[in-house]
Amino acid sequence: MQGRRVLLLLDSFSAHTAALQTLTENNTLKNIRVEFLPPNCTSVYQPLNQGIIANFKLLYRRYWLRFMVEHSLQDRDPIKQMHVLWAIRWAIAA
Repeated sequence: MQGRRVLLLLDSFSAHTAALQTLTENNTLKNIRVEFLPPNCTSVYQPLNQGIIANFKLLYRRYWLRFMVEHSLQDRDPIKQMHVLWAIRWAIAA
């Protein structure tokens, strides 16, 4: 990136702030200017995210409801049967 000037836009995610602090302490960002977007505006500046997030939530909830119905019909408590692996599988599928 020698000779180039770069503008890096980040949202207000806390890990971005922590990473930026580390990078500035090590003088790693020589030609890079970092600007943060205002809080809670990612979906305004990135409208595609609205559709992606809404679709993900819809599909994830569909898997969760199907899981609840299937386990309820088998006289099992879906809350007790739920674990993180199911949530990861649904997130990947969504």
